Amino acid sequence: SSSANTAAGDCLPVDAMVWVEGQPLPIKLGGVGSGQRVLCYDHLGGGLKYAGVEDVATHDASASQWVSVTLEDGTSMQMTADHPVYPAVAEDRGMGPRGGVVQPSVRAGDLEPAQHCLEVLRMVSMPVREVRVLGAARDQPDGQPALPVERVSLSVQQPERHSIFVASGAGVEGSVAVASACVAGAPAAAARGYQVSKTFVEVKEESEELQTQGRRQRRCGTAPAFSQPFAQSAESLLARRTASGP
Repeated sequence: SSSANTAAGDCLPVDAMVWVEGQPLPIKLGGVGSGQRVLCYDHLGGGLKYAGVEDVATHDASASQWVSVTLEDGTSMQMTADHPVYPAVAEDRGMGPRGGVVQPSVRAGDLEPAQHCLEVLRMVSMPVREVRVLGAARDQPDGQPALPVERVSLSVQQPERHSIFVASGAGVEGSVAVASACVAGAPAAAARGYQVSKTFVEVKEESEELQTQGRRQRRCGTAPAFSQPFAQSAESLLARRTASGP
């Protein structure tokens, strides 16, 4: 879908790739519609999960400021400088998905190399190596690589729980988990955290009323129902990486 609202900048390139439930191969972000389910990292369960798309819109990006985020394994992803992500802190990577606290969201342009880590599709938190400022498409000098002139904002259900796996190409290996667009500019939502306590996942609420109620959510313990082609491709990727070593 398209939108006349061009003020919001928290977006991804229209040709970025996402995994859609029921599709054997990833598709371009610009082809995703509301109601479809995209592959995400579940910060509560610590695994893969499909989450429903609640809102998707295409905007003009000629004035948008872009950055390129590169991880230590070489994975690279372009996004607008203010696109939100949920990074892990490098020194806490050994904790694993259980027992930790999801960090508040930060802007992609504010990621700190060697300090922040992002989840990749092979289910490890990979340290950020470099955040490179690319500028805006309208300001690019002749001879420089073209920047996106369209951007897509995508939000999924329970956006503070799910980060969307997005890739800059068709390969499964280049997928990085990024937050929903709706998380940006929402301080109350960004400040909220999830913490695993024993066998429950507690949702930290700033609201005193909700704290009094002591709401808890059960930890997600079921694996997502992947289509057979995806299951095979993911299994094949992991097998190749195991055989070749780190």
